[in-house]
Amino acid sequence: MSLPAQTMTSSIDLGVFNGELKAVQRNAKLHGVLDLESLTLSNEKIQIETLLYDSLQDRTDVVLNIDVSNRIGQYIDTLSLVTTDGFVKGQYFISYQILSPVNDVFKSYRNVFWPFKSKNQVFNLKIGYAGDTLQQYFDLLNFSGQTLDLSNVNSSDSIEVSFEPLLVEHNSFTRMYLAYKSRAVSSLGFSKTTVLLMDAQDTLTYLPIQYSLVPKRSVEGPSLNLTRSELDYKVVKEGDLITEVVLISNEGNKALEIFKVESNCECLLASMSSMSIAPLQNAQLRIRFDTKGRSGLERKTITLFTNEPSQPVKTIVIKAHIK
Repeated sequence: MSLPAQTMTSSIDLGVFNGELKAVQRNAKLHGVLDLESLTLSNEKIQIETLLYDSLQDRTDVVLNIDVSNRIGQYIDTLSLVTTDGFVKGQYFISYQILSPVNDVFKSYRNVFWPFKSKNQVFNLKIGYAGDTLQQYFDLLNFSGQTLDLSNVNSSDSIEVSFEPLLVEHNSFTRMYLAYKSRAVSSLGFSKTTVLLMDAQDTLTYLPIQYSLVPKRSVEGPSLNLTRSELDYKVVKEGDLITEVVLISNEGNKALEIFKVESNCECLLASMSSMSIAPLQNAQLRIRFDTKGRSGLERKTITLFTNEPSQPVKTIVIKAHIK
């Protein structure tokens, strides 16, 4: 069985970790059948602990073990699905942030929703169509002075809430998942409300929530979806040859035609595995960035010219600091 094209690429945000930890574990849910593929990770600092396929939900649950020691900053690593003949069938982009133990927390996590601190003043579920489920993840810092057990926390409103991990030590992070399942008859426009979180029968905290709903519309024609529109390689050594594969999906109902792939530098080559992508299928954009003879801050672009009606020109930005 093959994966549907729209589930073959995804971004997984694992949240924020304290820099003084040696290793942390996080769960990731990968949609689709993965039992015939091998999983490869781009960073040796991440290891796959367990992998369990759930046939009822067509989903694979993965436990990742992440080494955060002596590392600070934001990271994006790649978990690839590779067939036995070496074909990259899909990619998951795993992002996370490792903080300097004291300074970053003090500067960034200043909004208090006792017993948590957050970067967010308002928890924004963003925008969606009426009838959609609006969902977002938020990082919360426990500064209560004790370990929190969040296994019995629920919402007093129509917004679903869950946490990972459920046991959170003082001065450690948890990921909060908020979801609002709207209806086709839900009020359109901008909404702002306050949601009460209950721990069993006790009040845990109040959260300001906002979101916007727009009328659902039917999509005709091709619809291009990029796994990433920006590739930031941070600091690289002069002479390094950087290769990347970006998957391009057609989520529309007619064929997506790629008329032209254009680079703004001879040092940057790009080619498509197919210039025509059928509905609910994808193709590979192979990128090759040669840094030989280059130095300083580089910002290059690859532009795709397509037949997508809403946005026929799509640009991918490649950035690097070459030393």
